[in-house]
Amino acid sequence: MDNREYAEQIATEFSWPRSFAVPFLLEWMRCENTDAENNPLALTQAMPESTQFNSASVQNYATEADAVQAAVWTLDPRSYDGIDYYPNVRRALERAAIGELRPQIVAEIHTYGTHAFADEINGGWNPDTDYAYVVSPAQVIAEPESETLLAREIARVEAMIQRLNTATLARFAAVRDGDLAAAANPDKVPGE
Repeated sequence: MDNREYAEQIATEFSWPRSFAVPFLLEWMRCENTDAENNPLALTQAMPESTQFNSASVQNYATEADAVQAAVWTLDPRSYDGIDYYPNVRRALERAAIGELRPQIVAEIHTYGTHAFADEINGGWNPDTDYAYVVSPAQVIAEPESETLLAREIARVEAMIQRLNTATLARFAAVRDGDLAAAANPDKVPGE
């Protein structure tokens, strides 16, 4: 199972909107940058056949199923030990929005050691704008909230397109059309 499939399975377990949860989890995994077996989130939740990967008690999981179960137990206190390690991370993933939870999310992620990811979130990182996660047509059809998911995905892509700098696009067009003087003038948008 690759990291994307792992993130999708975790999102499915919690019924989180994939267009938000998958990029969030993938970026978390990227920041963990671990070689722990079947454990891209560098979880410390012990499983029956897991072994310790490092001195921080990060586990090597024997199976992919164990990796998913460990993530569920870590992210949902009702399912295992009753300790709520990530209540605000979970809330953000449920709501598909970081918003006003940003300081609490940063604190929770810093507490458990993923400083690079916490720093990215603190700096304004957001899965809706800073990650290219494309929803496949099969996923849209398969998910019960497919219409909502598709509408969110379309809105996200439209917002990203609107944020493109039109002056830069116009300059590219001017270069393409051979109008180098217009393309080089920073005070004038080509075509105006």
